[in-house]
Amino acid sequence: QVSAPFLVGYDSYYHTKMGLLLPSIGFAGEFPWMYWTDLRENFINHYYGFHALLCPAVVLADKFCGDPMVGAKTFSVLIAAGIGALLALILRERRVPFAGLLVLLLVLAPWHFWIRLSYIRAPAPNLLLLLCGLYFALRRNYLGAGLTAFAATHLYSGGLFIAAVPCSLVAGHLLSGRIGRDVLRVLGAVAAGILLGLLTSPYFPANLSFLAREAMNMVVGPIVHAGSEWQPYSTWYFLETSAPLLAVWGLAIVSNLRSGRKLSPDSVSLFVLQAGFFALTCKSRHFIEYWPAFALIHIGDLLGPAI
Repeated sequence: QVSAPFLVGYDSYYHTKMGLLLPSIGFAGEFPWMYWTDLRENFINHYYGFHALLCPAVVLADKFCGDPMVGAKTFSVLIAAGIGALLALILRERRVPFAGLLVLLLVLAPWHFWIRLSYIRAPAPNLLLLLCGLYFALRRNYLGAGLTAFAATHLYSGGLFIAAVPCSLVAGHLLSGRIGRDVLRVLGAVAAGILLGLLTSPYFPANLSFLAREAMNMVVGPIVHAGSEWQPYSTWYFLETSAPLLAVWGLAIVSNLRSGRKLSPDSVSLFVLQAGFFALTCKSRHFIEYWPAFALIHIGDLLGPAI
């Protein structure tokens, strides 16, 4: 994103402009720039939290540099740096040696992960919040997990994927044969954060019907063509671009099996979480923005004791 003299990705221009307009139009309930569509009077900006987060960067860049794109690019770099820092923090929480160096294995991720991470779009900060939620969940920090869920719900509609973190934690502990109150409290904290986020949305209650339509589109597919990102990769292309990361993941699994080490309930939860995002990536290329990060965490968790 920074190396180009323009913004990478069409969506980047839309979000940068919306962030720049936010102080003057607020949380708009109409979209007059698309006069001949139903968005003219029935507009729900489900990216309002992302635009509020982006707003200071683009407004300040426009004021002092005369170019809001500078602020958008700087925002993109800071989010990517935050993702790297949180990955290292989570690996350190799992007692993985050389956690900072292990993060460099992310260079093995498919190139689509990197290009989409550089776009000025909500999934990048959403990944940051997902990792933040995972960190708090692993530490059983209920307040932190709840507040992260609240923030993710306000970020954009995809922020609801924060629910995958406590659900994976519960599933991992159930598969391990025991589940404690601490795990259920994490689930309750995240559920409370999501509920509070939905109720305090500036578009409530219309946001609920919008989310219901979004969920239906994910389950049965969009009624109208919604872009290639919601289509799956061809099997060969996905294997070809993901081969390095899949190979390291496979080696980590084999290494753990050969060592005979029993996985802790939290380790099983990390497997469930990354397997879930892997399945979503196989269904829709949109989720390539998430899966490599969770694959890296699972790889580190498996290899940690052997390093």
